[in-house]
Amino acid sequence: MGKPNNKSNNFHHKLSILNSQGGFSFLIQSEDELIRLEHVESRSQSPEDQLDQLKKTIDEDFIINNHIDQVKLIFDNKLFTNVPDMYFDKTQAAHYLKYNTELIPGDYIDHDHVKPFQMKVLYIPIINIYNYFIDLVGNVSYQHFLSAYLSAVDVPADVKESVFIHRYFDNCYILAFYQGKCMLANRFQIETDEDIAYYLLSCIEQLSFNRETLHLKVSGFINKTDKAYSYFYDYIKNITFYKPVTSEKQFLSEITSHQDTSLLCHYQ
Repeated sequence: MGKPNNKSNNFHHKLSILNSQGGFSFLIQSEDELIRLEHVESRSQSPEDQLDQLKKTIDEDFIINNHIDQVKLIFDNKLFTNVPDMYFDKTQAAHYLKYNTELIPGDYIDHDHVKPFQMKVLYIPIINIYNYFIDLVGNVSYQHFLSAYLSAVDVPADVKESVFIHRYFDNCYILAFYQGKCMLANRFQIETDEDIAYYLLSCIEQLSFNRETLHLKVSGFINKTDKAYSYFYDYIKNITFYKPVTSEKQFLSEITSHQDTSLLCHYQ
């Protein structure tokens, strides 16, 4: 469901798009106002299918009518890996990634720096989507969702074990921290609420975290009325909903919820 506001008189609007196989979300903003926010479910497999789904909503008329002069793309896909800064060598990018995904000749590999945890997220951006918006707007940047999510999480300093779980259409991200150090950052494909509970509890068990004392932060497409939340509640004592504090764009935090963390997190 969209969350429209009155259009700003400042006709210099930024469009942020999160793209995934399960769907996409977009947010339009001016300097100090949320113009429009929507989540669109659309099953697609290939990069070509994903672009076709985007074009059904975001075409040249959309860009003109919404006065878009800047686009930020966030890619949510499984074609990534994490490398600590101390081991990172840009010339070995394909070597790091080949254990996580099947590479084909011509794949372009990029990386984001995650300063809070001194690590890199290496990934394959969807170049056909990037090129589409280059042609439409010209001013386009991009990053992987995991790097945006990692940069946005606020790990409690006084909590020994913290876990963040974020659901977005047909996947979820799980981040786990021990005394502020990132122990796990991964993405899991899901079909049911049982799947998301299974992956969460499996990660907690493998890390030997204490379910009685760890703090679980939940964001994305999970509410208290969902079965997934009830499964969490059966096994974990400390559960809160989470959304990032967007200090530079405070109005976004004031009028959006934990469900919109997918888009909010890249404003850090």
